[in-house]
Amino acid sequence: MLNASQIAGLTSAANLGARTLKHAIDSTEIGMTLDDVDEIYHNFIIADGSYPSAIDFHHFPKSVCTSINDVVSHGVPNTYKLKSGDYLNIDVVCFKDGHHGDNSAMVLLGDVDPQI
Repeated sequence: MLNASQIAGLTSAANLGARTLKHAIDSTEIGMTLDDVDEIYHNFIIADGSYPSAIDFHHFPKSVCTSINDVVSHGVPNTYKLKSGDYLNIDVVCFKDGHHGDNSAMVLLGDVDPQI
């Protein structure tokens, strides 16, 4: 059973994760690189005084997982430029108030194929 302080910490971390994911989704545009998405995510969490949990987790080199099109999960941000028709999963994990907030969303960019 969690105590009130633990519940507050989990709530705070989950709230930051949700706000960060929304910010990343709203900021992602065709023509950006996956590194750009990582930078937006990283800066948003750091500005909160929190930490992007993915950095160095099992030697992961970036702040966010960006899985593009046929990459199943845990894609590493790189210089790939987003284009119309891309499917991008952004996987957010942040550490705040002693707890991790974790969630992800799929971003559909431009003219996507509804059959995929």
